[in-house]
Amino acid sequence: MSFRDNLEKDAKEAGIGGGGRFTWQEGKNRLRVMTEPKAHTSGFTDKMTGEQTINTKFICYVLDRADGQIKLAFMPYKFAKGLAELEEDEVAPWGGSFPMPYDVTIEVESPGKMTVKYGAVRPTKESELTEKEREDFSSAKPIQEIRDALNKKQMNTASEISFTPEHDLSEIPFG
Repeated sequence: MSFRDNLEKDAKEAGIGGGGRFTWQEGKNRLRVMTEPKAHTSGFTDKMTGEQTINTKFICYVLDRADGQIKLAFMPYKFAKGLAELEEDEVAPWGGSFPMPYDVTIEVESPGKMTVKYGAVRPTKESELTEKEREDFSSAKPIQEIRDALNKKQMNTASEISFTPEHDLSEIPFG
């Protein structure tokens, strides 16, 4: 096992490093959307240039099939729009209820970079959640509570917006 593997294993066991947050990986990302994505707008100031940037992402919980964990996700508009298109899809309609009855796959190029490209949202075969997956999801804090905490944090720093582009989530209780 490499140092990186050991570090990730130790961080996971200690509950640090990942913060319970979904991050896109290069290539195909398979996940189950567990809650309706809700828009959240935040801002940050580039400490080098002083330039302020406003960013809107869609917050939801996902079941990350890479590790089987329920995670908070900040999704781009293209992903949320892709889900909306699947709602009435001829091949895999799902009616808009959450958790979705199937996983979705999306191909990603250059995640975490300004040049990131997201492919189409593709449905997979419908499947039931396991008892453990339902149990893990039931202990997650409500999305509205997360949004309220993020908004409160942003209001507290409104005079000097200091979010990083990846969002500072260290003070948000993920439960």
